Amino acid sequence: MTGKQTFHHGDLRAALVAEAIGILRREGVEALSLRGIARAAGVSQAAPYRHFADKAALLAEVSEQGFLLLQQRFAQCAQCVATPPARLRVLGEAYVTFALEEPALFRLMFGAGMRAPASHPAVPSGSSEPPAPAAPAAPNAAASAYAQLRDAVAMVVGGTSGPRQCEAACVAAWSLVHGLSVLLIDEAGIAPAQPRADLVRSTIDLFVRGLELSATAS
Repeated sequence: MTGKQTFHHGDLRAALVAEAIGILRREGVEALSLRGIARAAGVSQAAPYRHFADKAALLAEVSEQGFLLLQQRFAQCAQCVATPPARLRVLGEAYVTFALEEPALFRLMFGAGMRAPASHPAVPSGSSEPPAPAAPAAPNAAASAYAQLRDAVAMVVGGTSGPRQCEAACVAAWSLVHGLSVLLIDEAGIAPAQPRADLVRSTIDLFVRGLELSATAS
């Protein structure tokens, strides 16, 4: 944007986060700065400090938005299936697809963005503007996304497993899709003989079928 823009309080915060996500996608996390997003949004350099104490707080907010986007993917996919195993399959595929489509955001979500933001935004010295009130607390998006995966696993194993076994199965499912995502993003020696989408689908299907067999044998 060019020239100074006028925003309401909530609109400015959302606009700054949107600009940050755009820069992250185009240039990577190293290019993110509060001054940079202010310039991109067309506001004063002091304006972002009314919402974010520092870069770490900005990264935490961008990370939160990433998990919200992942939740939306999960919700959209879950509407299209009728059985617990199918639900777990599509959630797993949605996780890997999201990671491959948003590699920089995905890395941030599980890296620097996991740091909790400061609770009180700071204003640079010399600024005449008071800090804006902190944004309303929202349910942790990362925990909510994990809960969706956990519930999908629990529906597959049913009442045949205790809480510990169910939690172990959930961690195994998350480890599978997360590890597969990282391997594919990094292209870490993987040269599949099948299209990437088929590899993701068959890998997740193998895990889900094993989980079903384990639940049946319990």
